[in-house]
Amino acid sequence: MLSLRHIFAAAVTANIIWIWIDTPKQVYLCPLNREGLTNWADENCYWSTSYAEAREKFVSLGNRLREQLMISQDENAILDLLDVQSISYDIAGDSEYYKSLQAIDASTLQTIAPERDTVDAILLTMRVPEDHIDIIHSSGTHGVEGYLGSAVQIQFLHELFLQNEELIMQSNEQEKSSEYENGKVGKKILLIHAVNPFGMRHHRRTNENNVDLNRNVLAPDQIKAVIERDPNYFGYVDMDPALNPVDSRTQHQRENLPEQSAYDTIHTFMNEMGSIASVIRSIVKIIASKGYSNAKRTIVSAQYHNKAGVFYGGNGRWESSIVAVQHAIDEFAGFSLSSGNSDAQSKVFWIDVHTGLGKFGSYALLRKETPENS
Repeated sequence: MLSLRHIFAAAVTANIIWIWIDTPKQVYLCPLNREGLTNWADENCYWSTSYAEAREKFVSLGNRLREQLMISQDENAILDLLDVQSISYDIAGDSEYYKSLQAIDASTLQTIAPERDTVDAILLTMRVPEDHIDIIHSSGTHGVEGYLGSAVQIQFLHELFLQNEELIMQSNEQEKSSEYENGKVGKKILLIHAVNPFGMRHHRRTNENNVDLNRNVLAPDQIKAVIERDPNYFGYVDMDPALNPVDSRTQHQRENLPEQSAYDTIHTFMNEMGSIASVIRSIVKIIASKGYSNAKRTIVSAQYHNKAGVFYGGNGRWESSIVAVQHAIDEFAGFSLSSGNSDAQSKVFWIDVHTGLGKFGSYALLRKETPENS
């Protein structure tokens, strides 16, 4: 007789198979050369099926914008785009080398080895009304969540590309330069693509060190405090068996599994789905005993003692991709947000895109109160 866990696993498996069968299988042609970009006819081109595809679209659109900038100068076209630069950070390298990185200017195309995990940034200087402020838009802090933020960035860059194409085509009719430029100044838009490229590539929330980057960005005094506090401060140790179920196999056994038949593979999958059901039951029991608010606080609070556990914030030092983001903001874009001098800090509106919270298909702005000078 089948156990409850096997029935649950079979139901989930059947649902996944049905969704796959019922989903239309379409191929979207989204060429990335200048002519092809003008003919993107479907909004699905903004979405990507892999990290490599998303990065290629992002980097290519930066290249096309640089080409347009050079063409506009030859054609005397007046664009809202005043300057575009790019930079790429290979997170596998020593983060010290970031200090020597140079921006890629309008005369150079950017190419990246497909197998590398990189944090990429594009800095746009735009002609906008004087009351506008600088903007930072980042995607992929939580890896797999980066596909939405990437799509937003790609759509923005593509729409800017189409606007530029129209203005270049109309360049012969533009005879109102002074009127067009009146009351407008150059403001910066910094797009940071895939803060956690490893997680985005491998469809996971954490990076290659199992670090949740959103819980890794702490000031030195904050890091010292969280490292030294009681690991069970928020009840994490109490919930550890449910949050981090132990695989009873040794590492050697996991790495040397025999080749499985189709039956063995299905059986293993159903057992894993059953394990997920067990975890869910454990969490429900904890919620019943601790209360929803306390259990939720425990689950979402960072922990800094269990390297293999969920919501691990690191060992007290910033991950290389966080160092890359800081360099992109302070050095590449020149915003100086890390400066201890409040008078020297820039006024910037920063949007970091995440998914999974709230109603499906809707968005919410989660705002953190900050001092007036930040």
